Amino acid sequence: MIRETNRVWINIHLDSLHRNLDLLRTKIAEDTKVMAIVKADAYGHGALVVAQEIADNVDWFGVATPEEALILRKKGIRNPILVLGVVRPSYYSELIENSVRFSLFSWQDAVLCSKAAEYLGREAMIHIKWIRACTGSVFCRTNLRWSSSADS
Repeated sequence: MIRETNRVWINIHLDSLHRNLDLLRTKIAEDTKVMAIVKADAYGHGALVVAQEIADNVDWFGVATPEEALILRKKGIRNPILVLGVVRPSYYSELIENSVRFSLFSWQDAVLCSKAAEYLGREAMIHIKWIRACTGSVFCRTNLRWSSSADS
């Protein structure tokens, strides 16, 4: 029989988190963007609590799944959010509506994403992992609007 015990806990010192971010900012170029990875509930620390606490001190948040992104967005996090993992096409419309960025891994997904954005009358903000089409060219024919993520 396994008994539940409280042998493990996490203490988060939010002032230390702020000091670490402030120190990081002194070590990088002024125009460098900082993404806080809060996937897996901020590694067990509480994604929403951490994101709310540091939203003014980071530029982006990174999450693993669309669900994580949508929770943050619906709880008021306005920073850009990037879903780091694979996103199924069934999520494209909801992510586009909530201005959540995500990665595309295939030409077929790019076409589906473009159709979803066009239907919504919105631009999809995407990151391209690897798209090959036609005879080896990366971009062949599409109505997607490509821009550098550095501009975001």
